[in-house]
Amino acid sequence: MKNLHSFTNDALGKDDATALAERIRKKEVSPLEVTQAAIARANSVGEQLNAIEIKAFDEAVKTAESGKAVSGPFTGVPTFIKDNADLEGFPTRNGSRAFTPHTAKEHGKYTAQYLEQGFIYLGKSQMPEFGFNASTEFEDDHPVLNPWHTEYSAGGSSGGVGCISCGRGCTHCSCQ
Repeated sequence: MKNLHSFTNDALGKDDATALAERIRKKEVSPLEVTQAAIARANSVGEQLNAIEIKAFDEAVKTAESGKAVSGPFTGVPTFIKDNADLEGFPTRNGSRAFTPHTAKEHGKYTAQYLEQGFIYLGKSQMPEFGFNASTEFEDDHPVLNPWHTEYSAGGSSGGVGCISCGRGCTHCSCQ
């Protein structure tokens, strides 16, 4: 068994999304610091876990630098958007290679509502085909691996949010 994690002494600390949002509100850390830390963590394990469908790191940094993150309870907290939700300017594949993805002309309703809470998106996470399977494995691509036991694939309908940005599992942080 190989346990893979992205924990490090950075701006994210060991906080979940709620605690991180509180630290941002108190100005103990900035949205830019936590966004850069989340990107560094994602890059440190991303290739091994195969959890990221689309990286939008440049856009995330620009949003964090500009201070234009939407004001809400999670202002400045970085996260990934599951690949079945439309994210303006990015393709939505629904985890499937069976069709040509469309590029979203606007955020889907769920994505818009999610981002209205102040989250900064880092990109899109992998997911099982149409969310139907209990694991994120593909016939012609590498599976998404479980960070707690990399000999297994990530389970559940969310797959890649298992969780690349914090490395703790999809029930821990803000990832959807």
